[in-house]
Amino acid sequence: MPGGNSLEPELWLVGTVVASHPNWSRASLSTGSGRGSTRVYRIGEELPDQSTLVAIRSDRVVLDRDGERQVLMLQERKSAPRAPAEPPEQKTAPASGLIKSTGPDRYQVNRRELLDLVEKSADLLDDTRVSLAFAPDGGVSGLRLVIRNTNTAFDQFDLKDGDLIHRIGSLIIDSPEKIEQVPDLLKNVRELDVEMTRDGEMRTLRYFFD
Repeated sequence: MPGGNSLEPELWLVGTVVASHPNWSRASLSTGSGRGSTRVYRIGEELPDQSTLVAIRSDRVVLDRDGERQVLMLQERKSAPRAPAEPPEQKTAPASGLIKSTGPDRYQVNRRELLDLVEKSADLLDDTRVSLAFAPDGGVSGLRLVIRNTNTAFDQFDLKDGDLIHRIGSLIIDSPEKIEQVPDLLKNVRELDVEMTRDGEMRTLRYFFD
């Protein structure tokens, strides 16, 4: 923030899940230029720089430090001014050994490389936002992806901008808590289905793990 003191460690916002009830919203924050330790936080939790998370929006979060409010934008360093808009840059794809197509909507996945990628969740969420989608009855119908650049990790898994994810394996995506369970699920499954809607059409992607 202009005129403010630089706070250590630096915080980067790498993703948000925004729900109608604030207690359901989540923010993924990383230390160290967006490539350090990454954790998912709820409103009211203390952050590594001793500030408190007080609000979560689709592209920003609001922090409170000793009564001073600060806004942290998606993929913007808290202590730096906003940079002029530039054309999206192409991201480097994950290693080719991570995943390969074996047929329509069927993929073989290297589990070790996937778990390494999940541990570096800042890379996985880079230039990507997620938000809860709600059904007409007020329930959660799934998780919508907003992918701002091509050639990211999501492309390798055939997940596209605008996809609405309803189920990941045994997890019905009806609350933010289910999203936090995905890394543990990936450690043991031999195969995994992802049910989703793309352009109004239901699809099921199936991944086999070696």
